[in-house]
Amino acid sequence: DRRMRSIRKKVQMVFQDPLASFNPKMKIRDILTEPLMNYKRIKRSERTAKAKELLRMVELPEDFVDRYPHNMSGGQRQRISIARALSLEPEILVCDEATSALDVSVQESVIELLVRLQKEKNICMIFICHDLALIRSFAHQIAVMYLGHIVEILPGEDVSGNAVHPYTRALVGAQFSV
Repeated sequence: DRRMRSIRKKVQMVFQDPLASFNPKMKIRDILTEPLMNYKRIKRSERTAKAKELLRMVELPEDFVDRYPHNMSGGQRQRISIARALSLEPEILVCDEATSALDVSVQESVIELLVRLQKEKNICMIFICHDLALIRSFAHQIAVMYLGHIVEILPGEDVSGNAVHPYTRALVGAQFSV
């Protein structure tokens, strides 16, 4: 049990649909600080201050602490999900289709936020995504999976030039060209 708790603190997850992972009856303050309270990292009296700090980290106004998730946009909810995942200071952040439900302009701002936080917090980020063009814009390395197996690992900046596997080539060929 102790080993599993240690692993949970080291690896945190950001899901595709944050609303599904939030308790709709909880205010943002409680959503953000629940992991910290569970691991006894803060006292009850410190919740509001910590929640405001986490909101600033993801570029949201401090007064969101008293809002409910359904009163926020999809991009704002995803930022809350990122803040909650980073609250325990993990070593690895897994983003599972974290931007697929967002429109392109919001998607870009969330990716910029994640890149900034990765550098500031010096964390490893695993970004699961079907949009190869999006991944190419920020990934250091790309692992291409086909039928549940990694078939190729490529440098992020030059996927098309280095693609060998037929599935990777098909993905590169399926991208829209502007």
